[in-house]
Amino acid sequence: MALQNRPFFLHLFARVAILLVFAKAAHSGATYTPSVPFSDGAKQIILYDMLTDTVLFEKNAHQAMTPSSMTKVLLVYMAFAKLKNGQASLQDLVRVSAKARHMQGSRMFLELASDVTLEQLLQGVIVHSGNDASVALAEGLYGSEQAAVAEANRLAQEFGLRQSHFTNVTGWPDSDHVSTAYDILRLGIQTIRDFPQMYRRFYAQKFLTHNKIKQYNRNPLVHRGLGDGLKTGTTEKGGYGLLGSAKKKGRRLVFVINGLSGNAARARAAFSLLNWGFKNFDTVTLFKKGDVVGRVAVEEGVQKQVSVVAPHDIVVAYPRGLKTRVRVRCVEQTLKAPFKKGDAGGLLQITSPSLPLKTVPLVVGQDVKRLSWAGRQWARLYQAIAGLFVVEEAGLSA
Repeated sequence: MALQNRPFFLHLFARVAILLVFAKAAHSGATYTPSVPFSDGAKQIILYDMLTDTVLFEKNAHQAMTPSSMTKVLLVYMAFAKLKNGQASLQDLVRVSAKARHMQGSRMFLELASDVTLEQLLQGVIVHSGNDASVALAEGLYGSEQAAVAEANRLAQEFGLRQSHFTNVTGWPDSDHVSTAYDILRLGIQTIRDFPQMYRRFYAQKFLTHNKIKQYNRNPLVHRGLGDGLKTGTTEKGGYGLLGSAKKKGRRLVFVINGLSGNAARARAAFSLLNWGFKNFDTVTLFKKGDVVGRVAVEEGVQKQVSVVAPHDIVVAYPRGLKTRVRVRCVEQTLKAPFKKGDAGGLLQITSPSLPLKTVPLVVGQDVKRLSWAGRQWARLYQAIAGLFVVEEAGLSA
């Protein structure tokens, strides 16, 4: 009888052992990383959650790479900026130059010396990834492609894109034309934040017809209803890449993949990456704007402590099912009076399994005036006397 039941008991023992291992890992605070099945040969990957300001996954995100036509997102940003501040209009006409007309690679098929509106050129850049449209747009906005490139590099430095340098507005192959997945991601985020209406208007457009030639958006996301932008890129050196974004139930994910072998591999990786991000991570609001997070000490103030509050809603991402593993810590610091409500007042550190440490600046919740000269002298004397007693007590107990 015992021999017949041995497999059952061995199986039961194995199950108990597995449970004990998981229990020990949970108790010890071991991290959990959801499996990542979507790389599909991509050389560079980064996935970012805009709602929580969190990088959910990255691979070689700061490695130098060829950005290809993803470069055009910066040109479009520059056009959006001029439209917003009134320096340009969508109906402005641009005369197509010989340089623009004879651009090779992906094209909008502009005719030499024809007049095209800025709106049409923007559509040609975004939907067709037109190199001819990109040069014409740069010339229409800045007078020449070289002037547009100079502004692009200045803007890149302003955005903190330290590993990027651009030599053209199209992404045409050039050994000095380089960026990183992280920097290209920043361009996408900046576009969505700064120009939400124009982003929605232009980037989700599925096709465009110009000169009786109908071409479809090369971004696979916009044809499947999952994503709404931004830009593909393809060169022999860079491979197939995509700066993409999608929004689902209030959460927007932005990503960059690059170095893939073809259109099909790029589409598979894009859909897998987005689905993985939406499926494996949830979010929670830890503090609403104005909520008291903690209290910090005050030097030379009419009060000894002051509350520090959340300057905005503080939302954090976490692997699904591990909400109880999210930890928060208010980094204590002493503030010196005087200061006003809303001034900087310490930091909140948030840890979530498998994700980078998140640090959120806090602000003070009220004005605190400085003590008078006599009050400050008395406070210093009090601290000095208290310090003597602390030292004496420490010595006695040693």
